Amino acid sequence: MNPHLASLGAMEIERTEFRKELAKGKKQTLSRECYQPQFLKI
Repeated sequence: MNPHLASLGAMEIERTEFRKELAKGKKQTLSRECYQPQFLKI
C-alpha cells in the first residue's frame, strides 16, 4: 500500500477476505435509479 491510498482510507486485507467480499458484491443487484443520465455543458 502506498501513502496516497492510505490517505484515502484504503486498508489492506487478505486475499481470501477480498474474494469473499467480491463474491458478495457480485450477488447484489443495483436499482435502475442508481445511475441517472447527466448532461455536461461546456
